[in-house]
Amino acid sequence: MEKKKRRFASLRYQFLTVTVIPLLLIGMIITIAGSSFVARSLNEDVKEGLIDLSATLLVTFEDLYPGPYRMVEAGGEIYFLKGEHQFNGDVSYIDNLKQASGTDITIYYQSFVVITTMQDEAGERYIGYGESSRVIRDVIETGTPKFYDNVTAGGVAYFAYYVPLFDADDEVIGMLCVAKPAAAVHRLVWKAIIPILVIAAAAMILACLFSYRYSTAIIFKIRKIQRYIRFIANEDFNADLEPDVTSRGDELGEMGRNAVKMSGALRKKVEEDLLTGLYNRRSADKHMRATYDAYLNKGVRFCLAIGDIDFFKKVNDTYGHEAGDVVLSTVAHILKQFMLGKGYAIRWGGEEFLLIFEDRGIEETYKFMHDLLDIIRAQVIIHDQDYISITMTFGVVDGTDETIAEDDIKELAENADDEITGEERPLSEEEILHGGKPEDPEGQKRYDAAVKRRIDRYISAADKKLYFGKENGRNQIVH
Repeated sequence: MEKKKRRFASLRYQFLTVTVIPLLLIGMIITIAGSSFVARSLNEDVKEGLIDLSATLLVTFEDLYPGPYRMVEAGGEIYFLKGEHQFNGDVSYIDNLKQASGTDITIYYQSFVVITTMQDEAGERYIGYGESSRVIRDVIETGTPKFYDNVTAGGVAYFAYYVPLFDADDEVIGMLCVAKPAAAVHRLVWKAIIPILVIAAAAMILACLFSYRYSTAIIFKIRKIQRYIRFIANEDFNADLEPDVTSRGDELGEMGRNAVKMSGALRKKVEEDLLTGLYNRRSADKHMRATYDAYLNKGVRFCLAIGDIDFFKKVNDTYGHEAGDVVLSTVAHILKQFMLGKGYAIRWGGEEFLLIFEDRGIEETYKFMHDLLDIIRAQVIIHDQDYISITMTFGVVDGTDETIAEDDIKELAENADDEITGEERPLSEEEILHGGKPEDPEGQKRYDAAVKRRIDRYISAADKKLYFGKENGRNQIVH
C-alpha cells in the first residue's frame, strides 16, 4: 500500500498521466525532423533542377551553335563565342528561359560575366563583373561542376550551379551558371514547414492546457524551493523551507530535504574555517555588523582585539607546515574556549585572529587579554616528539571610542536624506549613535557603506596597535 501511494505521489507519474512529456517530445520531434527533412528535400530538388537546367542549356547550345567555345579579341573588345555564335549582347534566349523557369542564367569568359539575366535595381545587367575566388578555385581551376547554396550577386543570395566550359584544346575557358534566388527557395521551404509547425504547436498547446491543473501546484512547490535556495545563495541560513514541501513523498520532497541538508553543510563551510573550526573572515562582517548594531541601537559596549602568533614562519620553517597547522588548531581551540560567554573568535587570516568582546569595557577586556596571554605562554604543543612553545601579540581597541571613526559620523550626517521634505537634512550625532538611519533605499545604502567604513576603521586601528607591538618586542598587548 505504501509503495503504491509513493508511486501515485511521484512527480514523474503526475506529469506522465497527462501525457505532457510524450506530446511535447512528439511535437518537438515532428517539428525538428519534419522541418529538417522538408528543407533538405526542397534544397535537393532545387539543386537537381539547376543541374538539369544546366545540362539542357549545354545540349541546346551544342545543337544551335556547333563548334568549340572560344574567345575573339577585336577592336580592343573581347567576344565570347561558341562556334560562330557570339554570346555578347544576345540575351533574348536566356531572358525567355528565366521568365519561364524563374532561374537566372549567366555565361562567363574565364571569371568575367559576358551575358546574364541578373540585373540591379536600375535594370542594368551585371556585365563584366568578376566571380569570387572561391568559385574560380572550385570550378575554373579544377574543371569540375560545383553547387553552392550561399553565393551572392549584387547583394542577393542565390542557390547556384556552375559548369565549366571548355575550348578546342579541352582547357577551361569559361563557365555557365544557373541560379535561383535563395529567398524564393526559403519561401518554398517555409510554405511546406508551416503546416508542420501549426500541427506541432497545436499539440503542445493542448498538452499544456490539459496539464495546467496538475502542474500549477507542482510549480508552486518548486518556487518555494527556488526561494529557499536563493536565501542560501545569499548566505541567509536562517530561512526555513515549508513543511508542505519537505513532507512530500515524491522527488520534490526529496529535493527540498536535500536543500535543507545542503544549507546546513554550506553554513558550516561558508562561516567556519576548515582548519580551526573558528568563524572565518567571510562571516566576520556579519558578526561585526550585528555587534555594532547592538551598540548603536541598545548601547551594548564592545571591544575588538587582533592577535598574531609571534614568529609563526619560524615554526613552519623549523618544524614543518604540518606542525604549523597543529599550532594554529591549538591556538584556535584556546581562543574558542576562552571566548565562551565573552564574545567570539574569528580566524582573520594566516596566523592572525580577531576577538570580539561583547558587553565589555576596555579595562575589563584588557584584563581578559592578559589572562589569555598567560594561557598561551604556558601552552606547550607536542608534535612528532617536538615541544613547541609560542607567544602572541595583540592590539586592542574600544568599540565605544568615537574618535576612531569621527570622520564617518560626519559623512553619515552629510549624506542622510530627509524622508518628509525630500531635502538634505544632516542627522545629529545622537541619531547616528542610536540607529537614526534614512529609510529610502539610496540613503540606506549610503548609511550601510559608511557604517562598514566605520567598522573597518576600528579593525584598522587594532591592526596598527598589533603591528606596533610586533615591532616593539612582541609577546604583549597594546591598547
